[in-house]
Amino acid sequence: MHEIFAINLKDLRKRKGLTQQELAVILDVSQATISTWESGEVIPPIKAIIKLAKTLNCAIEELLGVERLEFRDDEIKEKIETIQTLDHLINRIALWLDNDLFALGLSTELINNAVKLARFTDSRNRYENQIKKDRFNLR
Repeated sequence: MHEIFAINLKDLRKRKGLTQQELAVILDVSQATISTWESGEVIPPIKAIIKLAKTLNCAIEELLGVERLEFRDDEIKEKIETIQTLDHLINRIALWLDNDLFALGLSTELINNAVKLARFTDSRNRYENQIKKDRFNLR
């Protein structure tokens, strides 16, 4: 990226008809700084890149050598519709899973309650049997 930026900066500066010294004065930096940017040794800070783009009448992407992402309105609308459809499907799946998990939770709760009732009944029966035995032994 350093090399691409350096080549683009030098090319754009020359197209604008500026020397390194003239560009340095406009940007309030030294000519040596411009030289290090154009040699690819250093990439300038973002504030300097913004100022360079304005001074050289170009897009930041052009300086950096990256493609600008542009979408047409119909592409954006299509992507939004796709996202909304996916969101709707995800919500339906979540609801379906919630209902199944709720039903599963009820089933689990019913089973647990049945087990507790059985244990309670068993304990009560043992308790009543013990009382009967005790009565029988007392007589």
